[in-house]
Amino acid sequence: MRGFKGEEARKRIKKAVEQTSLGDVIAKEIRALSKGFRQRVGLAQALVHEPPVLILDEPMSGLDPNQAAEIRDLIRDIGRERTVILSTHDLGEVQVTCDRVLIIAKGRLVADDTPEELRDRAGKASYQITLKEDADKRGEHSSFAAYAQSVLSKLPSVASARLRDAEAKGEVIFAVTPKDSADLRSELFQFAVKNELTLLGLEKKSEGLDKVFRDLTTGDTSGAVASTKSKRDQKIEEARDKKKARDAAKGAEGDA
Repeated sequence: MRGFKGEEARKRIKKAVEQTSLGDVIAKEIRALSKGFRQRVGLAQALVHEPPVLILDEPMSGLDPNQAAEIRDLIRDIGRERTVILSTHDLGEVQVTCDRVLIIAKGRLVADDTPEELRDRAGKASYQITLKEDADKRGEHSSFAAYAQSVLSKLPSVASARLRDAEAKGEVIFAVTPKDSADLRSELFQFAVKNELTLLGLEKKSEGLDKVFRDLTTGDTSGAVASTKSKRDQKIEEARDKKKARDAAKGAEGDA
């Protein structure tokens, strides 16, 4: 097994079985296992020699939601001890599993950042505010919804407030778009308090990675990675450039 024999092989197999929770099915043939457990067997086989980097290609493919959740938790546990590279087109899975995202288009690296920072670069966030309908508050308008929409639209930082279909009776929901990138949650909360409205929900909605992926992988991708690098990476590069400049200056002084 991976070049290991005797006691050393038994120790490594036992550890891999424990890591992947295969103890209950260890005596079964692989063909008798569910796809979720077969995925676990593949992970265990890869872990026997304790590699510093583990590359997984579409590990959630074909799994039902319960199996996918189990494999996802397993990948997170493995990631605490070693680097796990997840190759996948399932960007929803990337958002919940990965803490760093690299996007490649036409052989070129076009993004290298955290999921959160990539979503922030996708553009302005939108906000969903849910109010309890109050028939006594309508002012000069025909309905509470029209009244609330009118007041919302007049807020300094709000570009638009669009009425959405209510999810439950007695609720009024608006999709609110800001004029700039400022966080509107505080202003929307104060709007509800000032107008004595019952706030049932307030949610900030960022663009998903699907849109980021489409934007970065269509059209001209040259230089795209530079615009998506995190502030930390930019500072590291700046420090390296300064060191190169100092070394070059010292070399020039030595030649003189």
